Amino acid sequence: MERIRISTLAKSLGTSTTTVYKHMKRLETRISAHVTKEGGVTFITTEGAGILKASIQATTVNPPPAIAFPVSVPMPAPVDLAPVVNRLELMERALYVMVEEIKGLKQENAALRLRLEPPPLPPEFNKPPEPVQVWKPERKADPLEGAGILTRAWAHLVHPEKLRRHTEN
Repeated sequence: MERIRISTLAKSLGTSTTTVYKHMKRLETRISAHVTKEGGVTFITTEGAGILKASIQATTVNPPPAIAFPVSVPMPAPVDLAPVVNRLELMERALYVMVEEIKGLKQENAALRLRLEPPPLPPEFNKPPEPVQVWKPERKADPLEGAGILTRAWAHLVHPEKLRRHTEN
């Protein structure tokens, strides 16, 4: 008893595996003894394949073969291409003239750019700037410099600069 894979059967019948499985579902009672599953693959015996084939062919509508009628193909009329060729030659010459004109404009543009560029800077401008000295006020001498310890203590306690402010009034 030879077994056939369902996918192989579908290819030989020219249908999809879905179609084969739908017909198997309809004919379940008739072909259940012919169907086996192994490792996720469904197999069917040759007898079951014959039953399925008959069922699929009975429900499938095959269009009638197309009838080929001989069709005469008219020969194209000869076309005079001389005007088209002449026009293409004129366009080609015009393009060459435009290319030469563009080359001249590019040279003129380069010359004008050279005239408009600023002159080179003298070397003094390329040197880094010299550092500037920041102004600092002169430091006033400490009035208590060289004074004794008692004079310093008296100045610290009395604050004579504060007393001067009150006497100016």
